[in-house]
Amino acid sequence: MKNVKKITRMELLRRGRGYSLESLSRKLGVSPGLVAQIEGRHRKAYPKIRESLSIALGVEECELFDRESFAKIARGRFHAGRSKNVGH
Repeated sequence: MKNVKKITRMELLRRGRGYSLESLSRKLGVSPGLVAQIEGRHRKAYPKIRESLSIALGVEECELFDRESFAKIARGRFHAGRSKNVGH
């Protein structure tokens, strides 16, 4: 299966709520690069940004982040470039 990647819950929620990286970062007052790094699990989210992201996306922090403050991986398989769940 080509084009299958791990996707984070944060990315699914962001896309599902109609936010681009740029629009969400503007809402939070941070750079799009920071949001992309957190979403892609290349960087831990510090407490204030975890709180801001959870409020903006309308979920509890524990739904977005693991114990180490990295974005949680969504369950299921997803095709690259799309956020539609195609199975378990």
